[in-house]
Amino acid sequence: MCLLCVGALSSAALATDTLRDAYAAILRGDYETGRAALSDILKHGGGDQRATSASEWLKSYGEMAAQRDELRRQTFDWNVEHARQAEKEGKLYLALSFAAQASWYAEDEDTFKQTDWVRKLADRAKSEADNYLQEQKWRKAARYYSLLERVAERDKHIRKLRKQAIRHARLELVYETDEDLERRIEHVTMDLLDNSIALINENYYEQPDFAEMAEGALDNLVALCTTTRLYDGPKASKYFDGVANPASREHFLGRLEQLRQDVRDDTDFTDKDLRRLARAVRKASAESVSLPDGLLIVEFMEGALGKLDDFTSIVWPADSQDFDKMMIGEFFGVGIQLGIDEVTERLKAVTPLENSPALRAGIQPGDLIIAVNGEDTSDWTTDEAVRRITGPEGTKVTLTMYRPRTNQTIDFELTRSRIQLSTVQGVSRLKSASGDRWDYMLDKDAGIAYIRLKGFNPDSHTELERALRDARDQGMKGLILDLRYNPGGLLDVAVEVVSLFVKSGEVVSTRGRREPRTTLEVTGDAPYADLPLVVLVNDGSASASEILAGALQD
Repeated sequence: MCLLCVGALSSAALATDTLRDAYAAILRGDYETGRAALSDILKHGGGDQRATSASEWLKSYGEMAAQRDELRRQTFDWNVEHARQAEKEGKLYLALSFAAQASWYAEDEDTFKQTDWVRKLADRAKSEADNYLQEQKWRKAARYYSLLERVAERDKHIRKLRKQAIRHARLELVYETDEDLERRIEHVTMDLLDNSIALINENYYEQPDFAEMAEGALDNLVALCTTTRLYDGPKASKYFDGVANPASREHFLGRLEQLRQDVRDDTDFTDKDLRRLARAVRKASAESVSLPDGLLIVEFMEGALGKLDDFTSIVWPADSQDFDKMMIGEFFGVGIQLGIDEVTERLKAVTPLENSPALRAGIQPGDLIIAVNGEDTSDWTTDEAVRRITGPEGTKVTLTMYRPRTNQTIDFELTRSRIQLSTVQGVSRLKSASGDRWDYMLDKDAGIAYIRLKGFNPDSHTELERALRDARDQGMKGLILDLRYNPGGLLDVAVEVVSLFVKSGEVVSTRGRREPRTTLEVTGDAPYADLPLVVLVNDGSASASEILAGALQD
């Protein structure tokens, strides 16, 4: 009898160990090993409920994976079919777009790129992009090169051409009018440049390559003087009169290349040398093209920072208010998210913001803004519209809106007020006077709630807490937390959000090149620690949202 007991205990222990091994295999993605271990338990251990549940889940997952693979294959075939059809119809860019989409769904991306028709399509598109580049149609060239990077075999030259086109397209966009240029360089001084370089030298996470930064700075200045639209034609700027003179322009460009060679000849180019280079550029400009100092400084630093990484940037004085709005999450205005209508190319209301004058007045998504205080908005950019529509609290602004669905033109006289940017959304708005209540239930029967977190502003933690309480009152048993396209924000707020779900532990640590390691740990009692949770992220999830997703996964 004792021998039987020992044997039963041994079998139970063996089954537990095997189940643990099965779980471990599944978690590391080795589903075949996990499936075999579960099958062995069920074969020899009878009806272990845990093994049965895991086996059923694994079967369900396998079926879902098979469906996903089939959907991937169908999507690939659909994109290929439409790419070939567009190619036959002579719609080159459309064909390239479909081919680029197909590459994402190809079973073997490299093999797909080497397919004969894809290579021929890429060659034709490359020729078209090169023509646009020669014609200084920068935006069209950039769009082609961007798609070519996904379709052509890995080609550093295409990447270089894309960056070149984007650099010129940016200059045309940023300095579209003299007013734009004046605003961009206002309060920009050499002291700002010196301080920025000093901060980079002191705080960048690794030793900066100042010679490489110098190359980027000079590249930007060359682009500034070779973007023809800035100094020639009906939209030429008065600030580029010196650049418009061929002799002055060539003198300045020649001097930039001399300075570039000096950088390359210097085997120990430091932060001090980068500052001296900026002054040499200013002197060369004064002797030839006479560009404004502020413009030289902005473009010098934009080019230099572009060589550090894709994320480091300067908040220029002209951008400080917008930056504060993003970080603090509030401003004074009427509360409209603005965009450009693709069909009419007119300003449009993408959506009125919650609890805003625009929402209360009845402005609807898709309404076109055709005038502000009686002034036509035909040539306005969204930046200009923001400057004209926002203003001191309590002041009035009249927006003339055209509503395409009803063919109505409506005047809205709105009183500017404090706009608090909400970073939390649910499935749909509930009817309320303020318009700030949400239905969070995606599946009421299953108790699945959905909350989208769009950023990490000072009030985001409080907003999310309130949303979670509302969702719980609405019947939440599990949560989908959507962090897609969340660009991040305040790190301490991200830690507070993690603390809603995790009881203890380190959230994130930071360490600089010269600073000691510091850690941030969770705070609070994690009221939702036991809530089943799915987190959605994509390539638009950055900074604090990545930290949150990583902490919840760990």
